[in-house]
Amino acid sequence: MSYLLSMGIGIFSVAFFPSLPSMPLYFVLVIVFGLLVGVLTVLSKMSNDVIANQMLSQSFCLALGIGWGIFSGHQLLSHQLPDSYDKQQFLVKGSVVGLVENELERTRFTFATHSVQSVNFSDSYGIV
Repeated sequence: MSYLLSMGIGIFSVAFFPSLPSMPLYFVLVIVFGLLVGVLTVLSKMSNDVIANQMLSQSFCLALGIGWGIFSGHQLLSHQLPDSYDKQQFLVKGSVVGLVENELERTRFTFATHSVQSVNFSDSYGIV
């Protein structure tokens, strides 16, 4: 149970990072940490120190949680529009594929996009 708690703390600690580290830096850190854990595991097994083994396992679960949080953060950011498109207007052309939800105050629907144009109509982005 304590390993799960360590992993959860690692996942949620990523929310307090000022920015997400890049994925190549993340992979380098994983390799370095993996080598460090391997060396420390061999040393702690040789000394038969139970507390050292528990601390090593806890720190590994914490690092695994941080890694999971960083990877999930990058996955979430990949589904956002780039910052260069923020606060710009676009003309989106397409067709309504189906109604998902129809209420008195709103109607949600599935929209198939055919093309996207910026408001100044100088750029056109065709979407297949």
